Amino acid sequence: MTAASGPKKGGASQHKKRVLKHADFKKIVGKFWSAMTDNGALEAVSFSLYFIVHARISKTLEPNFTEKEAKEVAEEDFKSDTQGKGFMRKSQLKHSLYELAMVWAQSQHDAASGTPEQIVFFLTELFGNIGE
Repeated sequence: MTAASGPKKGGASQHKKRVLKHADFKKIVGKFWSAMTDNGALEAVSFSLYFIVHARISKTLEPNFTEKEAKEVAEEDFKSDTQGKGFMRKSQLKHSLYELAMVWAQSQHDAASGTPEQIVFFLTELFGNIGE
């Protein structure tokens, strides 16, 4: 696997499975979920709760984002992440965070960036930057 091209076709699904099953990946997803759901009290989140965390992530990754741009991107992402449903479940968040981490990994031009450990590191740092 190279970061610039990502995992090879057959390897991409294996890579994703390996990351999604990684214990530390599950923990960091749980932290993001808790931040979105009042410490995990909800089974699903609406766009308004999703947007709060999404906007913080957007601002961290792209400080020059305007609120309008952040909302437009969040609406597109929410629709995609939820397959058009009006709510997001934790399993959908898990896949969304994986995709975000893979975009980051590919931007690093470093083969090690796509490892489960580096993905967890990126998401942990990101979570630390957005606060709870």
